[in-house]
Amino acid sequence: MIRVTGRDGALIFGRIRECDTFLKRLAGLMFRSGVGECDGIMLWPCSSIHMFFMKMSLDCIFLDRERRVLKILKDFKPWRVSGIVAESHYVIEVPAGHCGSNMIAEGETLNFENC
Repeated sequence: MIRVTGRDGALIFGRIRECDTFLKRLAGLMFRSGVGECDGIMLWPCSSIHMFFMKMSLDCIFLDRERRVLKILKDFKPWRVSGIVAESHYVIEVPAGHCGSNMIAEGETLNFENC
């Protein structure tokens, strides 16, 4: 699990599960109605996502290798495809509504810490 904080050290997500193998990325949150005991998941390496077989909408944050936010998809609905986000290396997926309007901005750099 990792903790995600902003540049100023403010907590953004307290418990994000890493999906860093092919099988973990393949399964992701498919067929689930919630994220379980964590805030969401982080797929890496990853430059695009699909929402096939999803039971919920997500907020998705695409980041480059330096953890700079490249793109934010809010309320991304099931049965959609994001398309490729150039230079994306990480994607954080959390339930829709967890990326408030002022919480994270494109261009911002996030920090990851093990927890």
